[in-house]
Amino acid sequence: MQYRRIRSETSTGVTPAALIGLGLGLAAGFLLGELYSREGRRRVTRAFSAWKHAGRTVPSPGDLTDDLQAALERLLGQDAQSLELVPVGRNALELHGWVTSRSARTRAVRTAREALDPAVHLVDRLLVWGEDDAPNPDIALREEPEPA
Repeated sequence: MQYRRIRSETSTGVTPAALIGLGLGLAAGFLLGELYSREGRRRVTRAFSAWKHAGRTVPSPGDLTDDLQAALERLLGQDAQSLELVPVGRNALELHGWVTSRSARTRAVRTAREALDPAVHLVDRLLVWGEDDAPNPDIALREEPEPA
């Protein structure tokens, strides 16, 4: 006895579901490959940070240095007069100068980092009087000045 299979006009096969699954799998594979590759992670991070910071305006380096100099003068007083803020890039500042103690250096760097936006990098180039200006025994000093 033979059986006849009767299909309705509305029934579909497995092919469309398999093609959709294959397409979604390929898309997920490419996305994960981009996320976990070195260059792809940088691109994705840049895209998200640009999207996250799209509404904010970036202050100019001059504004950053003025605001930071005022905060340092409030904290350190006279020590802040010897400090210099040097913009070294679009989002980077260097803090140059001499302070009287290690604790003053730590306070200055902490204050500067708290006053700045996290997107701005701060490079600490502060030196401490009495420690960083000590002579180096490895370098021979001349006893007589060199003739001109």
